[in-house]
Amino acid sequence: MTAKPEKQDIEDEVILEVSEKKNSASGDSCCPTGDVALDGLLSRVEDVLSRLEDRVGTNAPVSDREDVQDFHDKLVELPQQIEVLGQSILRELDHRLESLETMMTEVGQEMKTHLAEHNEIGEPAAPQAETVDEQGDQQWERCLLGDELCQNPELADVRRKLLDDVLSGVAEARALVGQVMLVQSVSAEQMPELMRSVGEAYYRWQPRTILGDEPLELVLASWLTERAQMLGLGNKIELVRTGTRFDASRHLASERGVEITAVHGWVVVRNTGKVYTRASVSVK
Repeated sequence: MTAKPEKQDIEDEVILEVSEKKNSASGDSCCPTGDVALDGLLSRVEDVLSRLEDRVGTNAPVSDREDVQDFHDKLVELPQQIEVLGQSILRELDHRLESLETMMTEVGQEMKTHLAEHNEIGEPAAPQAETVDEQGDQQWERCLLGDELCQNPELADVRRKLLDDVLSGVAEARALVGQVMLVQSVSAEQMPELMRSVGEAYYRWQPRTILGDEPLELVLASWLTERAQMLGLGNKIELVRTGTRFDASRHLASERGVEITAVHGWVVVRNTGKVYTRASVSVK
């Protein structure tokens, strides 16, 4: 004799089937796979309905069959209800997209109107790069370069050029001034490496391609040596000149050659005379 199907058992099985499909679909929130998840759910519901149809037989009491049939009829409506829900969600998304497009169009029109009014009034004059007055703001210069470099009359012209470049936004000039500012508060342990950095920053701003020495080049080398002595160090700086022979023990080049054609740094030596850092150069 076939066992009588219990309504509660059937409901629990259906709920379990639908719950399992819902949990497996919830892990993927990407829109492209939404239809696949829905199709899968409908397929599983159809399987459950098919098994319910098999169970609704003449062996069960009439009252149980009627209850199961009623539950079966409600499940039959489930796919249609899901489809209606999906269409409602899509309509809501379309409505929100249309609202967003309308808002963006309005914003774009407002920007065009604002720009048109701005052009009618006239573009504001581009700010002119400030120049250091001949008198100069000496307080400001001393903060950047220190008293020793500001009080040297031989550097008046090159100092003006350097500060004008700083105000104009020349990155190499600002980098050099930044290194000079660091020297004024550096520790003894950091000083030898900073001596190298100042030289490389200077030559990035003013590459050496001529035979003669530049005033700021000479003063910076002398000033750094004096600052090192104040910190109890014996490091010194040796300038490198174009046209001299390349020396691998004192010079550093990325290409092969025998004659220095451009200087990108200077040699920093220890108090023993041995090289601490080599000068970066170009050769031919």
